[in-house]
Amino acid sequence: MATCLQMPAADLTDDSDFFDLGGHSLIAIALVEGLCGQLPLSEDQTREEAEGEVLTALFLTPRLADFTAAVERIVSGSPE
Repeated sequence: MATCLQMPAADLTDDSDFFDLGGHSLIAIALVEGLCGQLPLSEDQTREEAEGEVLTALFLTPRLADFTAAVERIVSGSPE
């Protein structure tokens, strides 16, 4: 997230909000594409599906700690 927002990672906290830090839809897409390229996906999950789920999670849970937890649920296949 820090790289996409062009800020030092040390400036991010669990309470950092993607949109309050200047994030917008184009940055969100870059963040999601980069992140999903590194995530271990389950055999029944396509990268496009994962990107859609992660992008939705970012918009619904823009606070870093909440977004991280949402991505972990997506990767593990656990329901919310």
